[in-house]
Amino acid sequence: MGLEVKVERDRIADMLAEAGLVAAEDLKEALSEHRRSGEPVVNILISQGALDSRAFVSFLAESDQFESPELQIFDIAPEIIELVPKKLALMNELVPICRRGSELTLATIQLPDIAVIKALEERTGLTVKPLVCSAEDVRSSLERHYENESAATGNVSTLEAPIKLTSVATLIHQIDSLPALPGTIHKVREILHDMDASSADAGDIIAQDPAIAAKVLKVANSAAYGFSHQVDGLQLAVSLLGLVETYSVVISSAVLDIFDRSRTFDYVAFWLQSTACAGLAKALMPLINQKSRSGVFTAGLLHDIGRVALVQVAPRQYKTVKAGLVGAQLIAEEERVLGFSHTEAGAQLARLWDLPVELAECIRFHHTPHYASDEHRLIVSVINVAEVAARAHSEDAGSDGIDFTECAESIEFLNISEDQVIEVFNSVPKPSASDSLWVPR
Repeated sequence: MGLEVKVERDRIADMLAEAGLVAAEDLKEALSEHRRSGEPVVNILISQGALDSRAFVSFLAESDQFESPELQIFDIAPEIIELVPKKLALMNELVPICRRGSELTLATIQLPDIAVIKALEERTGLTVKPLVCSAEDVRSSLERHYENESAATGNVSTLEAPIKLTSVATLIHQIDSLPALPGTIHKVREILHDMDASSADAGDIIAQDPAIAAKVLKVANSAAYGFSHQVDGLQLAVSLLGLVETYSVVISSAVLDIFDRSRTFDYVAFWLQSTACAGLAKALMPLINQKSRSGVFTAGLLHDIGRVALVQVAPRQYKTVKAGLVGAQLIAEEERVLGFSHTEAGAQLARLWDLPVELAECIRFHHTPHYASDEHRLIVSVINVAEVAARAHSEDAGSDGIDFTECAESIEFLNISEDQVIEVFNSVPKPSASDSLWVPR
């Protein structure tokens, strides 16, 4: 670290402490994280909910300790902005927010066409990663940096949106630092792609991880699969499930155990609803002549994993997200509080863990199936319907509690009826704690 950067970092820290904008303990933790990750101290504090972005901007506006050019250290770097031409940025409502190595992250209002991504990659020589963020923050940043460039150095009042977007980049970096999936996952995937491997080979690998093996057996014996007899042996479970489905279950099992437990989040309710979604999704498949479609149970179980990721990297922030919101309202609230939503956080996690594309699309698009690729839209639509129905289970509302307005597009796409969904809903019992793969620690 250069001396000038260190002095500037220490100066900012002292100012925040003297102004009473941050608690001493929060500042100490932020400085420690800064030394570990290199992320800006202010971004760390904002992403962790220890510093309010609006209060910080007001502080800068009232302070006489910074000249206008110095405010650039809190903004999106000019060399990052220059990577995206003005016309392309304004036409597609996207803003570059950070570059790490050969990867450029864009904040967007909606995912741009693949042609736009490819054009940017050809222009920059970088891998472009779009991230759907708060529309208000994206548009304010576009105005600051592309519509009224002079504001980028002289107008403190328009600095909040870029600060929030670069703080989103900090959260994404923290998601990238979450633990890797265990080696069992990769070994089973190798078996899956080995033409000479068998279910017995997969069973031998899984048996080396007792926690995952126990969950595979539990899934094989669950009502969602409905095998006619008790499945007592791991090899039999793998044989009955098949290699693809076993791989999906192994992923689910590993993910469930990888996160620390937050006292501010109801994991029991979360995993019970996810389990209900998984069971309903599997039960819906025969309606669309997809009785044996692999991976749907895991997609139902992990579709909302982005919420757990946000709880993990920003527990204080996520605690302030209003309770009881679902669907588009939840996404809007998460974007207001954090700058982006659980669907985008989940997509980043899927990317980090190299999850199957089908599963990654269910995680990212279960609220917006029309954005899924043609290849995977069917299963994403099933998860959309199953999630909406699962909420009625969790609320003990019965089939009358299913809000079909949230999945009307998917029902039409799947060519099924509301009555059929209700029939499936009534046939799948509400899961109990014993049905959940998640075990409290």
